[in-house]
Amino acid sequence: MTENLYQAHHQWVTRPLDERFASLDALFRFMQSRRNGSSEECRRLAHFDVKLTPDGNLGVNGDSPLACFANWSFAQLATIVGAPARWLRTLSPEMARDCLRYGLERADGNCRLLIRES
Repeated sequence: MTENLYQAHHQWVTRPLDERFASLDALFRFMQSRRNGSSEECRRLAHFDVKLTPDGNLGVNGDSPLACFANWSFAQLATIVGAPARWLRTLSPEMARDCLRYGLERADGNCRLLIRES
């Protein structure tokens, strides 16, 4: 039993901050605040532009303000363009941006973009 508790704790500690919550109430409050401060757009994939933020992270920008990636959203975009997210995370931000841009330029179709207002 101790081993299972340790594994659960280890999994919680090693998750990105946007996936860690001390209780279900904390998760619910967090998700409600995200929902209330979010909007949705439908955009052609070829019109997405991946940019670097001032602190060196990646974000998506079109006609709206820069939207930074959460761990999950980065993996979703990587899947859409056919690039392994795990591999992209090993690259420099500039190289990962270029790979994502390359994939998006060749992508066909639309994508729902969920934007969280700051």
